[in-house]
Amino acid sequence: MLKYNTHCHSAGTSSCGVVPPDELVRIYRREGYDGLYLTNHYSRRCAEHYLAGDSPEQKAESFLAIFREAKRAGDACGMDVRLGMELNLSRYNREGNPYPVYEFLIFGLTEKFVRENPTMYEWTQEAAYERFDRAGMLMIQTHPFRPRSRVADPFFEHGIEAFNGHPEHDSHNDLAIGFASAHPELLTTAGDDFHRVGTQGYAGMFFPEDEDPCDSLRHGTARIFTTGKSDPSIVRKNR
Repeated sequence: MLKYNTHCHSAGTSSCGVVPPDELVRIYRREGYDGLYLTNHYSRRCAEHYLAGDSPEQKAESFLAIFREAKRAGDACGMDVRLGMELNLSRYNREGNPYPVYEFLIFGLTEKFVRENPTMYEWTQEAAYERFDRAGMLMIQTHPFRPRSRVADPFFEHGIEAFNGHPEHDSHNDLAIGFASAHPELLTTAGDDFHRVGTQGYAGMFFPEDEDPCDSLRHGTARIFTTGKSDPSIVRKNR
């Protein structure tokens, strides 16, 4: 089995990710990971304030350029770096509050899809699910039980992140695991939600060596892991 982190953020697309993409890759390689999904934030706010360019198409290309920097670093050190995204469907956000209500990890994402859909953050949940599903991609709600988040409609998503390892947020993973148990049709994932040095090595996924990670998630052959660092006694800022 291969060890992956399925949720991490680099500098360049938001204020919260601070580690350059090439250094992020080297951190995970030193930690013994075989691969990762770079799931940088993608939202109306990120496009307006952080991504370079004037048009939506230019901003989408800026998003992809950050991934390609990470991919080059991965190729150089033997790390499988895959394109992902943490998509905020901006229409659901509360007015005056920049904290996103619904965020979804997208797996199986391609550069072509991003270029063809540069304002996908404007979609409804239903439209997003239908388009990702039709394209063979997976749409997984992340940290659905954080205090400022809301649980999305389980009918229009492929799964939920059952364990979010970010040590500075109270993601109520116990509630996420319970929700997943009550909805066995949903896929489940786990990841670090890495944003800066020191937030790595909390949770992730094991994938079979002979299967594409996205297919492994879909077929149920992937396995969640958590570490001792994920002990619930860790003090969390938002508790």
